[in-house]
Amino acid sequence: PSSGHSVTVSKIVTGDVTALAITATEIAADAVTVPKIAQTIPCCRVSGISGGSQTLTTGVAAVLSFNLDNYDSKQSDTDQMWTSADRPTIFTREAGFFFIFGHVTFASNDVGNRQVQVQRAGGVALGTARVPAVAGGDVTIVAFVASGNLGAGTSITVLALQNSGGDLAVTDAM
Repeated sequence: PSSGHSVTVSKIVTGDVTALAITATEIAADAVTVPKIAQTIPCCRVSGISGGSQTLTTGVAAVLSFNLDNYDSKQSDTDQMWTSADRPTIFTREAGFFFIFGHVTFASNDVGNRQVQVQRAGGVALGTARVPAVAGGDVTIVAFVASGNLGAGTSITVLALQNSGGDLAVTDAM
């Protein structure tokens, strides 16, 4: 199985969407691309672990530190939802209802559970996913989904937790 993790954050469009319509000609001309959509809908995708992996102590939740911005709807450093200057945090740049999803890969260990939680500013949980560790020497991949009505400038972090009885890495191969 592949390893690593990624998180995608996207504002859900509300109100009049007629101005956002894309014509058949634009679709045929390959005009529907992530950068094109991102110009209209605030979104970003981050992946990887800063430094290649992050070790988690058993029973202690840790904020994940991202390594790479795969895309971001804002191109200037001051408006981006994620920058390498603040690796663990994604920021909403405008108010709205946001959809957050992704996965985190834990190193092989068949003891205990693996948990991922998405939090907004103040440690408020937006969503949590918990699964038992995968047996047989395979990594455990935890997929998660969260959503919330967030104000402009709200910080979003992703926490990982494991209780294998010892240290365990969140790995990166993205």
